[in-house]
Amino acid sequence: GKEAAILLGNTTHVIVEAPHHAKLTTGDVYVEADSGATSTIVGGWKAVEPPSISSIQPTSGQVGTLITIVGQNLLSGGSSVTSVHLANVSSTVVNSSESQIIVIAGASDPRSGNILIRSDSNAYFMSNITWTYKQQGAILRVDPTTGQFGTKVSIIGT
Repeated sequence: GKEAAILLGNTTHVIVEAPHHAKLTTGDVYVEADSGATSTIVGGWKAVEPPSISSIQPTSGQVGTLITIVGQNLLSGGSSVTSVHLANVSSTVVNSSESQIIVIAGASDPRSGNILIRSDSNAYFMSNITWTYKQQGAILRVDPTTGQFGTKVSIIGT
């Protein structure tokens, strides 16, 4: 195996960053404490192909926008996507598969940022394609407010 970089650790919990593997494989997890104590889980880690995103449609919108994310290995070794954040804002996951994720944008002020996808395997992936929240429109006035078939109606807003 390969040694992983320790990001955080205490007596009961260690967080490491998985190293890049030339070969995708299942391997043992081996931990050695500074006291010399060791522990092993045989077959405790499986390296999977990293996700890749080929398109996001649309790449901008506002609350309620339906977004389709297309790519490969989007489940990151899991069976479903548990969360998607657009520009650091939580969205609602409608459907997910290895090749497509459909979400509904949450509410946000205008901003742009990366897309973060987390699967039920607890793996996450950040896209280099950005999502942009646009300024929400507002209807200020409708004139006239009543009418019949054929009535011309002006809608004023931002």
